[in-house]
Amino acid sequence: MMPRLLAERFHVKLRVEMRDTPVYALVQAKGGAHVKEVPAPVPSDGDPMEARAKWMADNPGKAVPGGMACSGDKCTANAVRMSAAAGQIAASSRADRMVIDDTGLKGYYDFSFTIPNNQDESAMSEVEEDLGMKFEPRTLTIKTYVIESAEKPSLDGA
Repeated sequence: MMPRLLAERFHVKLRVEMRDTPVYALVQAKGGAHVKEVPAPVPSDGDPMEARAKWMADNPGKAVPGGMACSGDKCTANAVRMSAAAGQIAASSRADRMVIDDTGLKGYYDFSFTIPNNQDESAMSEVEEDLGMKFEPRTLTIKTYVIESAEKPSLDGA
């Protein structure tokens, strides 16, 4: 639906390329990850948004099951898959490229780490130390959408 809308409204022309892209693979460090495996979150009955709001009201400052909460200088995960947490870990560590999960951890985990105050490369090493993981530079071939052309939309609604 979105590609059709972009094509109709903005006359966007795309092409797909497979490009070698620098990434970081999140892997377990020597000694293993500092995470605790826990059962999968229990699905909520009824409206998921209401259940989430109720859980947050009953457990202020804590991450909802299956999620992460970051406040102040700390991020805490509650029954999260590492693949789902990789994006938040990347953002908090100020990684300068995409981070993929290659930890081999397939279950659900509780963990926490301190969000570094610094803006340099040592931010990544601080997160690595807290999690017992490391960021390994790699190159991955990724599907990339390239915009060949686009136009401003007309104001007459056509």
